[in-house]
Amino acid sequence: MCTGIGLAAGAVIGGLLYQVAGYLICFLVIGAIVMMPVPILYTLGIRCSKTEESVENKSLLTLFCHYPVVINLFILILSYVFLKFLNPILEPFLRHTFDLDSDICGYVIASVGISYALSSPFWGYVVSKYKTLKVYIVSVGLVIVLIGSAVIGPLMNLQPSVTFTCIGLVLIGAGDAAIAVAGFFILIDESNVAGFGNDEVATACMAGCFMGADAIAGIIGPPVAGMLFDKFGYLDATLYIFFSTSFMVLLNISYIMVLARREKLGLVNMETSPLLQSKSKPTL
Repeated sequence: MCTGIGLAAGAVIGGLLYQVAGYLICFLVIGAIVMMPVPILYTLGIRCSKTEESVENKSLLTLFCHYPVVINLFILILSYVFLKFLNPILEPFLRHTFDLDSDICGYVIASVGISYALSSPFWGYVVSKYKTLKVYIVSVGLVIVLIGSAVIGPLMNLQPSVTFTCIGLVLIGAGDAAIAVAGFFILIDESNVAGFGNDEVATACMAGCFMGADAIAGIIGPPVAGMLFDKFGYLDATLYIFFSTSFMVLLNISYIMVLARREKLGLVNMETSPLLQSKSKPTL
């Protein structure tokens, strides 16, 4: 949810600041905002260090050798790439195609972040209420992203418009939220299966991997978007989202097959395990 709020607020505030005061002020403002939480984090760090308990050291190598963890991390990385992919190519497309000002472009780009932020609590409620459906919620999210990418791209042969662009962005934001929320809890379940346990350390490691996926996407998304935009243009470049999502569907199917094999062999079935409360057993 906070990621979506940041995406929405950043696009709108950045567009307004650029329109009013130019390029430099955007970086000065973001630098000031980034420094604001430092005193709060420092205070919280002191409090946590006073109550810290000794915990067992765990190897991340064990985690990354666990096939389902790798699959779901890869799905998360690709889903976040979509958000980073769109930012650098949407603004020039909107400005040149529809002659929009920078602040209006910011509002349009913010639609994906607003959709992500508003739908995240809903997906969180669905995951917590229907614990056995996490992997299928990821599937639903992938289908929503496929539809959204088809709307903003050339597949549906729609006449480009601000309305269709906003609809496609809203769908991509909602689908990415479903993938991220369900994927996070799948990672926690699978880390438990890999022998990481279900304590605060394991959850913190998974949160770190989750944010690492976002950071890796930030490295991959903009360069790929820029190259495809320069070579093929905006509409054809968005096909990257469609084909990447199709590949993610195959990865998710392979994970469902792993779950089915576990159940067939009588091993632990993480689909039916409670969130954060599963008991670790040997498994695939």
